[in-house]
Amino acid sequence: MSGFKYHKVNKCHFKDFTGLSTSEKLSIVGSIIGRKRIKQEDIYDAMLHINEQSENITISKLAKALKCTPRTIHRNMSEELKKEKDKLNIDNEKI
Repeated sequence: MSGFKYHKVNKCHFKDFTGLSTSEKLSIVGSIIGRKRIKQEDIYDAMLHINEQSENITISKLAKALKCTPRTIHRNMSEELKKEKDKLNIDNEKI
């Protein structure tokens, strides 16, 4: 078909009174459009991988390794992971 263009679906409509919370609806929409969930374990594994390469761990390097935005890293990174990142960077400087 000439002139046919594929448009990505960017809206999802839920029937009223489905009983789903906003969080559940957002989770469903995210899975439909192909978003992947970044977990703290994923961030920690990426931190270790970057550290093994004797590189300084940065938010942008983590985002690139996990193929997501830096904002996603900030949103999903706990205080404990931030401290671990700083510790690994300091240990890396000593080597």
